[in-house]
Amino acid sequence: MLITVREIVEGYLRSRGFEGLYHEDECACLAGDLMACGEDSSMCERGYKRACDCGDHDWHVGSEREEAKAVGLKAEIEEEVLPFRWVV
Repeated sequence: MLITVREIVEGYLRSRGFEGLYHEDECACLAGDLMACGEDSSMCERGYKRACDCGDHDWHVGSEREEAKAVGLKAEIEEEVLPFRWVV
């Protein structure tokens, strides 16, 4: 089975509890729709989805996890079946 870079990045993010990627002050994407911008994502950082505080978007991705969301996140990740395992 051939695995794409997008699938590898998505698996990594989900397996470690991250919800997406972001590039400071430029863009963000969620794990289910990675790299939708079509831009070079090599400078993006892993992060967590959070409520928008600017009024221009429904959500942001950033380095800080919102406490309310963090409570149920671990259970969701453990239930997910990934197509491969990470060796660290």
